[in-house]
Amino acid sequence: MLLAFSFLIGFYPEIRSDSLMIPPKDEWFSEDKFHHFAHSAAISSSVYLIANNIARTDDNTSFYISFSISSLIGLSKEIKDSKDEKGTASSKDLIYDIAGVLFGILLVSIGGS
Repeated sequence: MLLAFSFLIGFYPEIRSDSLMIPPKDEWFSEDKFHHFAHSAAISSSVYLIANNIARTDDNTSFYISFSISSLIGLSKEIKDSKDEKGTASSKDLIYDIAGVLFGILLVSIGGS
């Protein structure tokens, strides 16, 4: 937990004068949103299977490990995007990331290993 907190503090967004610019149009349905969903689902299902089959953790622990790691990756990506010159961070992307994480875990937990 301390490591995750330290990692997030390192990406703490700084306030810039150009951060007050109008962000680009962020649609709810786009190819970018599909990529956020699909990549998050792939990462979370992979982490779940690794935790469950290789580390031999129970289903609940595998869920928490997979959800935590996958969500942290998505959150880190959005924090990185907020520091980018173009300022392309999006709360909609983060919502698609979380939906993909949950879908990936659901898919492998129902489908079995």
